[in-house]
Amino acid sequence: MVDENGRQPAPEEVWFKRFGFEENPFDERNTNAELLYGYEDVITTLKNYIESDAYVSVWAPSGRGKTIVLNKLKEMFDKTHEFDVVRIPFDGIRSYQDFFTQFQKVAETTNPIVKLFNSIFSGKKEDRIDRKIVKAYPKNGPKKLLILADEIGMLESEFGAIPERDAEDIARTFSYLYNESNTRVVFSSIKPAETIRFFTESFRSSRICSSFELRPPSVAEIKGMLEKRTGNKQLPVTEGAVAYLASESNYTPRLVLQNLNNFLLKYPLKKEMYDQEDLKAFYKEQQVQSSARFVEVKENPDLPPFSKDAIDQLPELPKAVIEALRQGDSTLEEIEKRTGKNKATVAKILSRLALQSDASTLTSRGINSPLVHKIGSGRSVKYALTPAARRVMIEL
Repeated sequence: MVDENGRQPAPEEVWFKRFGFEENPFDERNTNAELLYGYEDVITTLKNYIESDAYVSVWAPSGRGKTIVLNKLKEMFDKTHEFDVVRIPFDGIRSYQDFFTQFQKVAETTNPIVKLFNSIFSGKKEDRIDRKIVKAYPKNGPKKLLILADEIGMLESEFGAIPERDAEDIARTFSYLYNESNTRVVFSSIKPAETIRFFTESFRSSRICSSFELRPPSVAEIKGMLEKRTGNKQLPVTEGAVAYLASESNYTPRLVLQNLNNFLLKYPLKKEMYDQEDLKAFYKEQQVQSSARFVEVKENPDLPPFSKDAIDQLPELPKAVIEALRQGDSTLEEIEKRTGKNKATVAKILSRLALQSDASTLTSRGINSPLVHKIGSGRSVKYALTPAARRVMIEL
């Protein structure tokens, strides 16, 4: 199959263009709020928590849709103007100063609270953010602030690189804002916020945070999500195939997208519509390959527990971080320089490669052991490929 210029398209181009899409509709990185399908009950429940002056922790395994739910809440309250809304992605925070800076970014980019936030941050940088917010949003005042704290669990991640004192300061800030200001907070994490080490004392003792587990979506909601991503064009898989895919993906939206994308990359030109049997054959082939590798490793312990093909299937950014570490044990700054990505992005990828967050990035590709680990402590911390990963790198 060639294009009008006689060029052989790459496989990732072929499959979605063949089905009439200009872009990959199942790209897991697209977390726009308008792509949320279903979860109306979830949004209603969270809205009730927020309006009843509560802090609420939304928790669920990686990939279930927490970030999109938070984006939907922001979109909803931005329209109603009931709250001034600030979304803080904690995968980009490495210090208390970063926490402060995130609010400044909101002041520069978000309406209608630009003027208000500019006035909050016009003072000295060393002034504490919690006192500034209390002045702008007094406890019984007319203005209300909603903070959406995404991936708050990064505060205690081994790869979050947040100094312990700064993490404790951030936790105390949220507790202080609850008691002294007209502020609501929605946290998202893979576990309840009150069980995060830095929040345990302040949150449990005063019972200021409710926990809400984000339920897995139904098959109908997963089908609706896929249809919404395709602009309601016909899906390349039958309803039975969607149900089977949902089950095999543990009803996790991100895994559904990854697995469907992997399937279509491998079989882009065979049929106009794939059914449940096609998906079963694909999974059986994957299981056979995985079992063969398990037997091979068992018979030869020196072999790594995954193949170089599994590494080849990783997205470009994780592969870039791995390539940077092939050059030797490295600091966060050195990896940042080699990949051209900022520290926050690098730290997030390192966490995934260590199977500490978003483990499906690796496990969905048959990698069930960490690829990187941390060595040293304090200022001398470096990151390195695990012995298993190094053995695979020799093959590449």
